[in-house]
Amino acid sequence: MGLLYFPRNDTHLDDGTEIPGTVKLVDVDHNLDVQHQGEKDVILVPQPTNSPDDPLNWTPFRKIITLIWPCYYTFMVAVLAAVPAISYPEMVTDLGIPLGNLVSGTGYLFLFFGLGCLFWQPIALNFGRRPVYIYTLLIGGIACPLWLNHVSSSGEYYANRIICGFFLSSVESLGEVVVGDLYFTHQRGMGINIYMMSLLSGTFLGPLAGSFITGSMTWKWLNNFLAIFCGMGVILSYIFMEETMFFRPAAAEDILSRAGVVHHAEEQEADMSTTSSSNGNEKNVASTVQLNSGAGSIEELAPPARKTYFQRYPILFYRSPGQPNLFFQSVIRPLQIFVYFLPVAWSGLVVSLALAWWSVAGGTIAAILAEPPYNFGSSALGLVYISPLVSSIICGYIGGPLSDRFCLWMARHNNGVREPEFRFYIGILALILTPAGLWMYGIGAAHQAPWPVIVIGYGFSTVGSTLGQSLPYTYIMDCYPRIGGDSMVTVILVRNIIGGFAFAYAITPWIATDGYQTTFIILGLLSIFFWLTCIPIIIFGKSLRRKTAQRYHQYAQTSSH
Repeated sequence: MGLLYFPRNDTHLDDGTEIPGTVKLVDVDHNLDVQHQGEKDVILVPQPTNSPDDPLNWTPFRKIITLIWPCYYTFMVAVLAAVPAISYPEMVTDLGIPLGNLVSGTGYLFLFFGLGCLFWQPIALNFGRRPVYIYTLLIGGIACPLWLNHVSSSGEYYANRIICGFFLSSVESLGEVVVGDLYFTHQRGMGINIYMMSLLSGTFLGPLAGSFITGSMTWKWLNNFLAIFCGMGVILSYIFMEETMFFRPAAAEDILSRAGVVHHAEEQEADMSTTSSSNGNEKNVASTVQLNSGAGSIEELAPPARKTYFQRYPILFYRSPGQPNLFFQSVIRPLQIFVYFLPVAWSGLVVSLALAWWSVAGGTIAAILAEPPYNFGSSALGLVYISPLVSSIICGYIGGPLSDRFCLWMARHNNGVREPEFRFYIGILALILTPAGLWMYGIGAAHQAPWPVIVIGYGFSTVGSTLGQSLPYTYIMDCYPRIGGDSMVTVILVRNIIGGFAFAYAITPWIATDGYQTTFIILGLLSIFFWLTCIPIIIFGKSLRRKTAQRYHQYAQTSSH
């Protein structure tokens, strides 16, 4: 316990303002008048409403069925972004586009993955998640891959990548919002882990499968299969994906907070196991209550009427009654958050470096192993991706369910108070293995070391790519849940401008100038520096969040939900 830092476990400022992200997550003293069973001391944050349409009240099965389709979208877009790299040699021959331009096109793709969020995220936050997923996949996932088979110049290739990135930019920021819609704070790491595993498995399984397609057919069939599977996703999402947007009036949350009413995890588990009829109506986790506060009492409330089928599965868009339209505010809010919320800006930098490690290694693996003395064919190159895939699966568990359990353990030793910074103790694994992997990869390539050195180094470097995304994403959703959607856009903008576009654009001339050894030594040192910044965040992160409390609550009052 001596190596662990516990800040002062207050949850409010002196004037009574809640400190964003600091929550009473564990009922250590068991002194609340509730039934206790199962995880009897875990408090549900946020508190669910009494609406049957509140996604927090859904059964686990209904949540998973809904989450499958954003994850399928994420998986397919990750495949679409990753598979061109394994067919670069064939594309150079068939299209006459230089290799450097192909790599730069990937940079433009990631750049517009970030910039497109400024358009699609406000639409999703104000008008619904489901239509954005369905209709952007029609253009970016079906039309753009088919078009890519027929590009004839570098300019047309860049245009294809830009349009594709713009329409599919929801892959970067909307999945975390859906997880926040569906899961409580003590479950959020698990939900983010499912989303991240979809992203990373697509990144590594796509090239693995694509290498065999390229070897037995042609590279253009990669795009044909992408269009087919994206088309299947559009149809199945239209049938099965339920809208998760749910408007929570801030006033209601404040009333519950003042009244001191909490619901516990065992209530959620018991209620979600009961269904009221064959049409899937769940019993409300937040049963009818009567609250007494200093200002008076709130009368017993009946659950609102259930949404109709077409409100739960809207063809276009659906808005809840009373929900404000904050589209234009949502466009500029991520830029304001970058300026005023240092924890968000810092998270964006960490995530951008995590993407840079992946993009630099992923963008050079074919060039290294396809050349003498290795002479890997396309199928052998595909098998190389098993190494980072295994690494990402292990780290996905560490950064997801394991970090959730660790945060609960820390909260129990902190008088029940959970701080978002607790998650970053997990980062020590990345601090050690990421630079080791980058140095094995780059120095091994420079000295033509045996191929297992390069492949294992690739896997170790993926530790930083995985934890460097899952931990900051969950951290931001923990810190600022009521502006989480806008905060995620801020993180993704920083991530894709620096880690996606800048590194993809610069990596070819950088390696040509300095060579693999120098380039990857510098990357390893950068990884050490940025993972070491977790230490001041663990120590001073709560102080930084204190300073943002007033502005956070001001933004939360006028945020999209």
